[in-house]
Amino acid sequence: MNKTIEKYRAFDVVFKKFELTFCALSILFVTSLVTLGIILKNFFGYSFPWTEELCQYIMVWVACIGGVISVEKHEHVSVDIIYNIIPKKIHPYYQMVLAVISTVFLAIFAYFSYLEVISIKATARTSVTMPWFQMWWMYLGTLIGCGLMAVEYFKTIFVLFRKGKIKEKDDIEMEDLDKLETM
Repeated sequence: MNKTIEKYRAFDVVFKKFELTFCALSILFVTSLVTLGIILKNFFGYSFPWTEELCQYIMVWVACIGGVISVEKHEHVSVDIIYNIIPKKIHPYYQMVLAVISTVFLAIFAYFSYLEVISIKATARTSVTMPWFQMWWMYLGTLIGCGLMAVEYFKTIFVLFRKGKIKEKDDIEMEDLDKLETM
């Protein structure tokens, strides 16, 4: 069992690095493409017709994968008014309920994203300005993003249950939950 957990953790570390690298390189590519488009249009009177559309599609992927990173680090946007109102001893249970709700919602959303990807792929829709670009690739970002976010929330649930009882943030030694309070 420990070897399986060690292999999973090693895979998880590599995968997190891939996610960060993907987002960083994608943003760098979009910035370069937009800059090139501005230079071409202002100095040469020409720009590629597909630049804006491709940048939008890449940013959809960056937003979906970036959402996974923020969920994994527990740094996503949250409304904490209820968290601040309820007693501190209830906070871990509240966090658990939110994680369960988020996992279920994202799993359902990933399922419907899957149906959308299959539907678009079956019709062979392509981009307006890039006839070589199959549209289902763009929609695949929401499927992958929602699926991975659901897995991250499930990991949060698993870590809370693995401790045997739910404890406050200060009592949890797990690195995965160091910012659980923001959930």
